[in-house]
Amino acid sequence: MILSRNQFCLILFLIVIAPFLVTRLVWLANAKKTNGKMAFIGHGDWGSALGMSSYAVIDFKVGSNAYSVNSDLNLDLQQGETIEVLYEKNNPADAIVNDFYNIWAKTIAYALFPVLIVIVLFVMPEKMDPLIPRKSKIIISKEPFIKILRE
Repeated sequence: MILSRNQFCLILFLIVIAPFLVTRLVWLANAKKTNGKMAFIGHGDWGSALGMSSYAVIDFKVGSNAYSVNSDLNLDLQQGETIEVLYEKNNPADAIVNDFYNIWAKTIAYALFPVLIVIVLFVMPEKMDPLIPRKSKIIISKEPFIKILRE
């Protein structure tokens, strides 16, 4: 298979981001919704460099069992206020607060470094002798698996 540099970088980008994205999407597809109540503000020490962290502790029930989940940040909630929680059907202890930051922040953070490497490979200027030059073609086969043809 012969690919242009742009096609190769797009495929590489998708391969790099897919494990992070698919894992979260599968979890969300199987998640159940319930309402929880903000119980209290918890505090943790992330070390002197980051200082004190605060987060909302949300209590929720599944059937007759009670669970708690820590949000990834201090939500602007009052004690006793209701908020939606997502949990795994077979493991309600695996739960998150249903908002964009709590759902996607860790996924984005974990995927950021590999994605940055792909971006650097793609935007590296010619004067720095890039691994994949601008007008090159990439051949994907059995031996060698990836071969870069410089023009």
